Amino acid sequence: MISTNSQKQLDFVKEKLRLNISHDSIIDLAIILGSGLEFTLPMKSSQILAYSDIPGLPQIGVKGHKGHMVLGEIEGSAKKSLKVLIFAGRFHLYEGYNPEQVQSLIQLIIGLQAKNLLITNAAGGIAENLQVGDLMIINEIKDYQNDGELNSSRGLLNCLTKPTLKVDTNLTSFLKSLNSSDEINLKQGIYAAVLGPNFETDAEIQLFRNQGCSAVGMSTYLEMKLALEKNLNVAALSIITNSWCQKGQPSHQEVLENSKLAQKKLDAVISKILDDIT
Repeated sequence: MISTNSQKQLDFVKEKLRLNISHDSIIDLAIILGSGLEFTLPMKSSQILAYSDIPGLPQIGVKGHKGHMVLGEIEGSAKKSLKVLIFAGRFHLYEGYNPEQVQSLIQLIIGLQAKNLLITNAAGGIAENLQVGDLMIINEIKDYQNDGELNSSRGLLNCLTKPTLKVDTNLTSFLKSLNSSDEINLKQGIYAAVLGPNFETDAEIQLFRNQGCSAVGMSTYLEMKLALEKNLNVAALSIITNSWCQKGQPSHQEVLENSKLAQKKLDAVISKILDDIT
């Protein structure tokens, strides 16, 4: 069931983007962009709709998230035109939004019956094999967002015993099948989802590493949870924008600047996905 508010937002988006959804989806690929990330592949017949124009939708409050969606067409292999819907920006728990609001973009994607969904985020690398500019396929997500302070005994116990959200989908398998090259050299790992917006302490990072996590960020868990519950063909990529193995205190500005280092790789991966679904 979709909530009344979500249904109103869906109806508004369909009207503004002139989408006539029947039993068959006309959205081939939906993409949620993380902090500082852009969609740079050439599109035609594009339409832009600002989040601020959609009644009841949360508003963007974080630098590096543009706060609009773009619907357009991209020519895939075999000269077939594909409908792509880009969400430039997302919502976070640390902004004061509740889980349903954080999941509102997923609700729209479900309502628009998108065939495939790629979720991206900017993340800090905590595994030694991850460097700034790497792309990491998220195999699993550990949720550290709703257990209170990690240094409390109850919060720590909950973190250590909570089941992992496994991401086992056709799209994820496809990403794992891509051959490594200069443009595509995907790593794999477990993503630690934290509340934020502060960066983690060394003690917290060590806890995450002991739990097998490779990267840490402040989003994606709630989005992925709903997407999997609704059986979407979804995959998630973390763009490594800072590294715990490097010296220096990370900053949000560093995250935004380093996101650009992975743009060519991200474009290449998206192109491969589009060729596969043509």
